Amino acid sequence: MLEARVGRLESSLQRLAEALEQLAVRMDQLAAHVDRLALRVDRIDQRLAWLSGDALERRYRERAHSYFQGILTRIQVVPADAERAARRAALLERAMEVPVIPAVAGEQILPDAEAEAKAARVWCVLDGRAEPPPA
Repeated sequence: MLEARVGRLESSLQRLAEALEQLAVRMDQLAAHVDRLALRVDRIDQRLAWLSGDALERRYRERAHSYFQGILTRIQVVPADAERAARRAALLERAMEVPVIPAVAGEQILPDAEAEAKAARVWCVLDGRAEPPPA
């Protein structure tokens, strides 16, 4: 009787070991699937961030007067980085003999571009907030 119980126990343990082995294989498959999904989500996140930034820049271009009317008049929208904005503003100021304020706009600004904007005394409008250049 004890031998029969031990036999059944050994058989149960063998089935349990096989089930655990199958579970380990499925877990490895699941982990690989989750890794692939994480890569896809990262790509989607990058695309969404790009689309969001592009949409904001488009809104700034299309509605520049609405966004900037508090700080700028006679607005001319051109594709510009801080250096080009400062250079064009200086040219327009000399040509028109009126003060011209350079500005750039977007969702965010990279640290190098921010330093460039500050050095060139360019206004930055970031995600709807206008930040003047340092005094």
